[in-house]
Amino acid sequence: GEGSYGATHLARRRGGEANALCIVEQIQVPSKKGQLTSCLREVKVLNGLPHPYLVGYEESFVSVRHGERSFCVVMPYYNCGSLAQIVDRHVEKGVRIQESVVLDWFAQLALGLEYLHHNKILHRNINS
Repeated sequence: GEGSYGATHLARRRGGEANALCIVEQIQVPSKKGQLTSCLREVKVLNGLPHPYLVGYEESFVSVRHGERSFCVVMPYYNCGSLAQIVDRHVEKGVRIQESVVLDWFAQLALGLEYLHHNKILHRNINS
């Protein structure tokens, strides 16, 4: 998919866990001084914040293709899709989502945010 900061790709790891799927978020890095340093600092924060309700971090690298520099972050692939996609599938089928499920999703979101705030991290890009 495409976003305001770059693109997200579904990729397959070579070797390892039976060629496991992963997500590679590719962020365009302008040649401004300090931009790459900012990306590296953000990855350091991600790496130090493991939590069951936050998307995991696996690794990062810099890619240079056709003279353009991208910072790439590798994350686990969750095959159930995003929360928005799950809700859309229910809407398309005309199936109500049980209140207990919605409350569970809300609790997971709140616990993940609480963990970030407890660690003095402000998340500016919360999405489904």
